[in-house]
Amino acid sequence: TLPAFASRFMIPRLPAFFELYPNIEVSLSTRLEPFDMSEGRFDLAVHFGKADWPGADLRYLCSETLIPVASPAFIEKHGFKGPQDLGAVPLLHLATRPFAWQEYLEDLEIDRPVAMSGKYFDQFLMIIAAATASLGVGLIPDYLIEQELQSGALVPLIEGGMTTNNSYYLVTPQNQNNAV
Repeated sequence: TLPAFASRFMIPRLPAFFELYPNIEVSLSTRLEPFDMSEGRFDLAVHFGKADWPGADLRYLCSETLIPVASPAFIEKHGFKGPQDLGAVPLLHLATRPFAWQEYLEDLEIDRPVAMSGKYFDQFLMIIAAATASLGVGLIPDYLIEQELQSGALVPLIEGGMTTNNSYYLVTPQNQNNAV
C-alpha cells in the first residue's frame, strides 16, 4: 500500500483488527507503483488509482474526498473568512497531483490565475506536516488527517470536499482463491 495510507489509515486500525483476529500474521510493505504480485510474497495489496493492475483481481474499497485544511494559526494570520480567500493564500501541492488545486478552485468558481503556485511536496505526509506548521492550505484526503481534525491541529476551511476520479481497491493475484 501507499506510505500515507499505511501509516495514517491502516496502522491505527490494526489493534482492533488483532483483537478480532489474534492469530493472523500481518506484514506491511509500502510501494508507490503497482508490481507483479506473482513475483512477490504478498497475499493482497491496497491500490489507489484506476482499476488497472495487470495480472491481478481488484475489488473496489472506497473513493477519496479531498478537503482544504489549515492550522488555526494560519487561519488567524491570514484572516481566512471563506472560500473566496483561497484565491490569495499560500497553497500546498502534491507533486503527483499538480492540477488538484486548480480543479478544486474551478469547481468553487474561484478565480486564481496562479493556482499552481505554492509549495510542492511528493507525499501527503509532508503536506500534512506543512499544513500543521502553518506553511499553507493543504488539499488532503479526509481519512489521512482524522487525528489532526479531532485534535484541532488542522481545521477544514470549507464544508464538503472534492471527490477524486480515483479510488482504493483491494488487489489479489489473478485467479487466486482468496477469502478476502
